[in-house]
Amino acid sequence: MTKTMDCPACKGLVSSEAPACPHCGHPIADSQEERPARNAAAPKKSPKFLWVLVLMILVAVWMVSNEEDAAPPTAVQNSNITYAEIEKAKNTLTDIQFEKLAKGLQEKRVNWTGTVVDVHKSMGDYEALVDQDNTGVQDVYLTIDSGQAERLRKGQKISYAGTITRVSNTLGFTIVRMDDVTVY
Repeated sequence: MTKTMDCPACKGLVSSEAPACPHCGHPIADSQEERPARNAAAPKKSPKFLWVLVLMILVAVWMVSNEEDAAPPTAVQNSNITYAEIEKAKNTLTDIQFEKLAKGLQEKRVNWTGTVVDVHKSMGDYEALVDQDNTGVQDVYLTIDSGQAERLRKGQKISYAGTITRVSNTLGFTIVRMDDVTVY
């Protein structure tokens, strides 16, 4: 059975076995041989836009994930809370309530006065241990520079400003840790 096709030149109906179109004389056999050759020679187009799209999505996901990791630092705020008020809260609040208060005090800057119990070097940092409630026991740990460490003496009354980094209730004692300390 002979198949029919449209003539590539005049679009007339032609037998696929005919050597030429009976309507316009266009060679049929040559056009059939040329087509596969043209199709075979045509380069396959890769979906470059798809690769670009995938790359853009990956970059966007990476940027969003890095934005979350690089949240802006919390601004330090001044606070008028005293050590005595923190100690009183420890004695009146439940552990859960005190933990919430302690977390809220992080990054707060305070100005306090206390007595130096000792100064030592811990893990490469200088620390001044300060008694805030006149019990002779260190209640506050101040991270200080070497110049400040060399000037402080046991029993010395000092005034200082620092940023609270941690407040904890350890064995019934309220312990406050501070960074960015200036001793006056």
